[in-house]
Amino acid sequence: MNNPNEKKHKEVIAVLVIGKKWTDIFNKTYRKCFEDYAKKINAELVIIDDYIKKSDKRAPWQKLLIFDHPKISKYDRAMFMDADIYITKHARNPFDILKNRPWGIVDNNPYNLEFLRETEPQLYNYCPVENHPEKMINSGVFIISKEYKPMLDMIYERYPEQPCCDNGPLSYHLLNDGKGVLLPEEFNTIFYCYRFAHGWGLSKILKMYHENSFIHFAGNKGIMLLPLVKYIDTHDKSILKSIIYFFGKEKFDPATAFVIDIAGKAYAAYCYHIRRRFLKYITNFKLRNAKIYDLVEQKHLKK
Repeated sequence: MNNPNEKKHKEVIAVLVIGKKWTDIFNKTYRKCFEDYAKKINAELVIIDDYIKKSDKRAPWQKLLIFDHPKISKYDRAMFMDADIYITKHARNPFDILKNRPWGIVDNNPYNLEFLRETEPQLYNYCPVENHPEKMINSGVFIISKEYKPMLDMIYERYPEQPCCDNGPLSYHLLNDGKGVLLPEEFNTIFYCYRFAHGWGLSKILKMYHENSFIHFAGNKGIMLLPLVKYIDTHDKSILKSIIYFFGKEKFDPATAFVIDIAGKAYAAYCYHIRRRFLKYITNFKLRNAKIYDLVEQKHLKK
């Protein structure tokens, strides 16, 4: 029986987090900002931690099945968000911009970067040969009406595994549908692409933070700088924050860009060499201990 005093959520946010590794990362790094934001806009946060439908396809395809989830199916529309997005405290509400239109999504290349212009057309290779859109969307964030469930189901069933999973087919069908709207880039700001377009210094990171709502660390690029973004977002006043903003002036960008680059390379070396070897050593150590324990247990049972 429903509790009459229970506050009804106006919208729903769906996040796909499948597997222990990704669940641990999400819980440690992103979960709180999602929970705070859902509360702020009066939305139910649904964390999808298992396959909605078993498939040989990679997990990201499951986003197309969100309206089959029992907690989401009761809503007329839903916002899907990738699990590697940091939501700022000043984030706006994209539902307010969408209004009554059936879907909203962000352009994949709002900065007109050449390397994306060259690679994006390849994502339409599995789509019908006619009517290829000039743009490509990024399916890391989108709002869509439940009336589009047949389209989502069709994409899931018809298209094979491919680079970037659903991104090309979803882009093809939504942009040819034409009834929705391209949301402002602030609702899916790709951290690496923004810096590539605007510059690598600290002032550009601070500018990105202040101008955007959802900062997407796609492919873990720039993840080393997430603690910086989180710190300035969660601390109103502190000596360290004052120091960050002092050196975050544009005149210091050559120096801060150099320091960030060196730190990034050191962090990458740590992640891909030292940390990986350490984790491998720990895993092997645990396996050896488990085998020894099994041998001792077997001898004990024989006695």
